[in-house]
Amino acid sequence: MGAVGSSSTSSRVMCNNIPGLVTRQRQLCQRYPEIMHVIGQGVREWTAECQHQFRHHRWNCNTHERDQSLFGKFILRSNRESAFVYAMSSAGVVFAITRACSQGELKSCTCDPKKKGSFKDSRGSFDWGGCSDNIDYGIKFARAFVDAREKKGKDARALMNLHNNRVGRKVIIFLYYTVNSF
Repeated sequence: MGAVGSSSTSSRVMCNNIPGLVTRQRQLCQRYPEIMHVIGQGVREWTAECQHQFRHHRWNCNTHERDQSLFGKFILRSNRESAFVYAMSSAGVVFAITRACSQGELKSCTCDPKKKGSFKDSRGSFDWGGCSDNIDYGIKFARAFVDAREKKGKDARALMNLHNNRVGRKVIIFLYYTVNSF
């Protein structure tokens, strides 16, 4: 029982020391601390992808270590680059969480139980299944976590950011079902 208390205390301390989190994000962090590590990996991956996509542009997703917004004041502007960053970050969180669920790295989710079926050919019939990606869990958690910052305000910028977050999740859904439809 003492280990649970210390684990709870350490996750609370960890979550309170992550700069820039709003109250809802801190609550999710404290409830699911193992997901924060996965989100951190996802941030590194989509930041690298952003830098790759913009490598020949004046702004190339350069990061600022001392700035909690990752990309500095540039991201505060309403432009196509910030729209891309919001969509990529939302998609990156979905991808990272979905992958971690499938690999059994998270206690809070399991494989997608809906992916199973039967097949029959000239050699006979068989049932198939296994550990499919639980993209629904990834989307649900990403929506709760990533959108939490924007739900505080109802101004035009918050609505635009929510839209870009939604676009990122839709792109992941499209890609997932396109790749997995074969």
